Amino acid sequence: MMNNGEKTVQENNIESMESFSLQNLLPRLDQLINTLSAPKIAADAQLWTLKDIAAWMNLSVATVYNSVITRADFPVPLQPCDSISAQKRWFTKEIMEWAKKNRNKNTIPQSRRGRPRVQHDLS
Repeated sequence: MMNNGEKTVQENNIESMESFSLQNLLPRLDQLINTLSAPKIAADAQLWTLKDIAAWMNLSVATVYNSVITRADFPVPLQPCDSISAQKRWFTKEIMEWAKKNRNKNTIPQSRRGRPRVQHDLS
C-alpha cells in the first residue's frame, strides 16, 4: 500500500508527459504569436513565384509556365537581380486583376480531367 503523499507510477508519468508537452508547446506558441503579430504585407506589395501562381490557379507549374505566363497580356515579371537563373516574381495584385479580367475569355487553362474510364464487360 502507498502512503498518502506518494504518487503512483501512472500519476508520475502523466505529470512528466504534461511537463514535456508544455515545454515543447510554449516556444511554438511564442513563435505563432510573433508570426501573427508581424506586420502584414498588402496584396499589391506581395510577390508570387511561378509555384504560387500555379497553386492559386489550381494548375500545374508546367501549365502556368507554358500556357499562362507566355500570354502577351500577362503581367510583366519582376526579376530581382540580373542573373539569368534568378527566379521571376509577379505582383499578386496584378495576377489577380489579370485573372478577373480574363476569366470569361477562355484564356485561362482549365484543369484537365483524367482519361475517361472504359467499362469492360466481364461476363
